Amino acid sequence: RLLDGFNSCQDNQWHLPAYHPVNWVSVQGILLWTLFESTIHAWDALNAVDEKYLVDEGLAPLLPEYFCDKLINRWFKTTDSTESPSQTLAVNFGTLNGLRIASVIGKLDIEELPINSFDSDAEIHTSPSEFALLITGRKSLSKSIEDTSTQLTGNQSHVDSFSRWFTGS
Repeated sequence: RLLDGFNSCQDNQWHLPAYHPVNWVSVQGILLWTLFESTIHAWDALNAVDEKYLVDEGLAPLLPEYFCDKLINRWFKTTDSTESPSQTLAVNFGTLNGLRIASVIGKLDIEELPINSFDSDAEIHTSPSEFALLITGRKSLSKSIEDTSTQLTGNQSHVDSFSRWFTGS
């Protein structure tokens, strides 16, 4: 039903105000937030019962949009110091658009862009379902590469950076 509601919104309705106890947010914002929470916590519960359970493959392609929201990704902080060089990582889902994740002076900027429209230090190739686990720290990038769910090209040091960005360790 949530996906049906998501798909039923007209373009002119996405930015209408929707009430949430912490603040007024857009219809799009609250639907993405709800979609993310229900999808990832369903994985938390169902993966405990069946370790082969995957993040819902019908909903997972919508989740990158959630992480691109400036109100959401402003909470991601890096342990990078002001002297650390900026790093850019491309996330390739095998579609026209991917994600550009840039670490600049302790903050992360996440944008959805055509995958070949920007330079990056490294690129990961993965599915939206696997990425949902990676960005929430439920699975490490090195483990995902090891089990071949994800492939990395470019600077190998970005494996460690990526894990620090989303797990804080």
